[in-house]
Amino acid sequence: MTIKLKTAAPGVKAQIVEVSLPSELAAGAWITGYISVANVGTSRGLIRLYLTTLWDGKKYRGEATLDPNKAVRFDVPEGLIKMPEQDAEIKLEACHDDTVDDTRTHTIKLKEAAPPPAAKGQIVEVKFPEAAKPLETVSGSFAVKNIGKTEAKFKGTVDDLAAEEKTLAPGETLTVSVKFRMGYKDVALTLKALRWDGKDWVVDDEKKVNILLSVPIVPIVVGTVVVGALVGAAALRRGKS
Repeated sequence: MTIKLKTAAPGVKAQIVEVSLPSELAAGAWITGYISVANVGTSRGLIRLYLTTLWDGKKYRGEATLDPNKAVRFDVPEGLIKMPEQDAEIKLEACHDDTVDDTRTHTIKLKEAAPPPAAKGQIVEVKFPEAAKPLETVSGSFAVKNIGKTEAKFKGTVDDLAAEEKTLAPGETLTVSVKFRMGYKDVALTLKALRWDGKDWVVDDEKKVNILLSVPIVPIVVGTVVVGALVGAAALRRGKS
C-alpha cells in the first residue's frame, strides 16, 4: 500500500490508515479482521501496533520496519480474541519506538441471540439397531423434545408403523417406540416430530434411520470329503455281497 501525503512528517511516524474489524458479533464468536498502519514520516524505521481489549485488559502487539509512505497490514486471526457477552471496545495504538503517534477505539456491538421459538419439536435420543437378521424382531425408539418456550401438542411418527401424541411443556419429551419383523432387505425408516399449530400438523424435525439386513454365514461342506465318504460306503456294501 502506498500512502500519498501533502507534507511528510520528519523522522519516523506511525499512522492508522485502515481498520477492518466487525461492527457486530454474537457472544463467543471469534473477532477477525485487520488494521493497516503506515509510516508517514521521512525516514525508514520500526513501526508497532498495540491492540488492547478493554473488557479484559489484554494487550497484543505487531511490528514491522517500513520505508516512508509505506504501510503494513496486521491481521487479527481466528482463535485469538473471542467476543465477550457485552459490547467489545478495542483500543488501537500506532507507535514508533515508544512514542504513540496515533490512537483509535473500535467498538463491536453485541449481537443479540435470536429468541427461542414459541414451541418447536426436535428429535432426540434415537435408538435403533444398525443391522438385523431376516425375520428378527426389531425394536427401536426416539423422543420428541419441545425446545420452544411455550406449551404445545406434539406427535412423533415412524412411517406408518407407530405414532404417539402428547402435549409438552418447554423442555419435556415424548417417547415413540416401535417393533416390527425384519424382512429380507434393508429397511429405511423416516422419523418425524410434528407440532399442532391449531389447524394442521407441522413437521418441525425429520430424520432418516437405515437398518441393514444381516445375512449369517453358512458353513460349506467340502466336496472331496463328501465324495470320499460315499466311496467308502459303497466299498463296504460290496464287501458284504
